[in-house]
Amino acid sequence: MTRETKALLKENNRIEKSLSKEANMIVNDMVAYLRAADISEYYQEVVRRDINQMIIDGESRGESVDDIIGGDYKAFCDAVISEVPKLTKKQKILSFVSEITLSLTIVSAIWFVLSEISLLKNGDNWRCLDVTLAHILWGVLIIVIGDVLVMWATKFSFSSKKTDTFVSIFVAIGIFALAYLITCVKKASVLFSVSFPFALALIIIL
Repeated sequence: MTRETKALLKENNRIEKSLSKEANMIVNDMVAYLRAADISEYYQEVVRRDINQMIIDGESRGESVDDIIGGDYKAFCDAVISEVPKLTKKQKILSFVSEITLSLTIVSAIWFVLSEISLLKNGDNWRCLDVTLAHILWGVLIIVIGDVLVMWATKFSFSSKKTDTFVSIFVAIGIFALAYLITCVKKASVLFSVSFPFALALIIIL
């Protein structure tokens, strides 16, 4: 995230504190929808700033959010997004790499900490960490669950059918899958081992 984008993000967070409770709820849904749009983080914050200013100006005149934007918030966002420059192929690749790297960092850090705790409890050599197939499958599952939940929260932020059913089913499946993987951790054969310094350096690099 560039300095300019960070500055806009900070400004938007400050501005939204002055919005009414009703407007804040609607803006939160709109921002969530923007996060899934095919535009850069900078333009997401630009659109967010413009929407905030429109609502502030409208509320100062005694108008509701529906009066200012209209009842169809998704259509409004789509119309605004269509006027904003889309991500280039290079930006899409960099964005994908950034997301994957962040996910790998989080999963690797969880594995690293849990492995160290397990080794210390068992009194094993803490300088050598084992990687099993279950560890890899577990990491992939965590990343997939996270991506699906984010997609659901952004793509369907305006859906009138937004209920907890989808999330509950998905989380239930994830829990059962994780439980199965946990039972496999001790049974799974070690694919390879890495030294403590190498694992720590890899996480830092990621």
